[in-house]
Amino acid sequence: MTWYSFLLLRSQLEALARRLRGHRLVMVNTTKTGGGVAEILHRVVVILNELGVPTSWEVMEGDERFFNVTKKIHNALHGRTESLTSEDREVYAERTRHEAQRLALIAAIPVTRTSVRLIPSSAR
Repeated sequence: MTWYSFLLLRSQLEALARRLRGHRLVMVNTTKTGGGVAEILHRVVVILNELGVPTSWEVMEGDERFFNVTKKIHNALHGRTESLTSEDREVYAERTRHEAQRLALIAAIPVTRTSVRLIPSSAR
């Protein structure tokens, strides 16, 4: 990374932090280790906190059925054709409602790896 690239990135992060002031961010995913998302979150949480944005990282719990659904979603996000059954949707919705309550996400801005709010609105 060049010095110019570093300064540009720092400037962008500081601008983002200004927009997020007054909010608490919670990064949510399904694993604390392994994979690119976990590697990134280890650093991003520290950086955001240093920039004055209270940020934490929570890991969702679930059973095999839930993780099979999240794997389908992951594959679909990467271009694979996947279809979610009504049972898949119910398993996902039930677990995310439970996790939103367990992780006290109701008053937070949940951030997922896709930057899409995946917690059902009925959980809020």
